[in-house]
Amino acid sequence: METFFLWYLPSRLAVLLLEIVVAYLPHHPHQDQAAYKSTRIRLFPGSSWLLFGHDHHAIHHLFPRVPSIRMPGVYKKIKTEIESNGIRVDRYLS
Repeated sequence: METFFLWYLPSRLAVLLLEIVVAYLPHHPHQDQAAYKSTRIRLFPGSSWLLFGHDHHAIHHLFPRVPSIRMPGVYKKIKTEIESNGIRVDRYLS
């Protein structure tokens, strides 16, 4: 029982959280596979911390080799180009 509650259950919850944050949220609503339409940028206070850097996930699709810690800087540099190409940018409370 200790192994279940102290290792197995927490590990499964962590995997579920990562799947939601890394796979589901950045790609929702999953209707298009084009580079500019398959993902988005979600910005809200604390988004980088809560989403583990995947708040700028569209940058990952455009430049896969850019580390997540540098994605906000890349976004700031190419913000107008991103928005003019139709990449969805959701801003909440900002």
